[in-house]
Amino acid sequence: MQPYSEHKFVVYFLQIIRIHKLYPVIDCFQSCYRDKCRFFAGLYFVYRVILLYCYNASNPNDYELYVYPQIFLTIFLCIHCIVLPYKKRMHNVLDGLIFSNLLLINSLALLSEFWSKQYAPIKAQPGYFHDGFIDYVCLTLVYAPIIVVTVILMAKCVRFIKKILRRKLLGSDIAVYDILDYSRNTNDD
Repeated sequence: MQPYSEHKFVVYFLQIIRIHKLYPVIDCFQSCYRDKCRFFAGLYFVYRVILLYCYNASNPNDYELYVYPQIFLTIFLCIHCIVLPYKKRMHNVLDGLIFSNLLLINSLALLSEFWSKQYAPIKAQPGYFHDGFIDYVCLTLVYAPIIVVTVILMAKCVRFIKKILRRKLLGSDIAVYDILDYSRNTNDD
């Protein structure tokens, strides 16, 4: 008798909430994925839990701190490159590049850890240059996506400002919101 009453409560609760009104909100987070690959929106959270578990469960003085995430990142990259979950090709390429970037950063961290344990006595000698070089390469890889996105956004802003100035110089009385309407303004003046 208990499961039946809980079932009635759930049905009644869903009728009160009217969950179907939330579908557009839920759909906006998954609309970039192909129809059969919409579960990839939640898969990133699963990836994060797996990677956090790898870092927390391993011994910080051991190589497994870097090896297990390396294996899982390789699997994640293969999954995304084989399935191609996004509708737009550019989104799939960017996703693959971000996973490749994470894989390179983790590989360099693994290499640095190996070298620091293998060649610890050599570090004391003058002219030893390994640590700084690998650290700078890792920092460059960490900040590369931020720099790329900033450059792309700046280029789009410059194009937008040029478009506004071109319209003003031609004496057109088109408002800014008309310029933003891409459906009507597909051709340049």
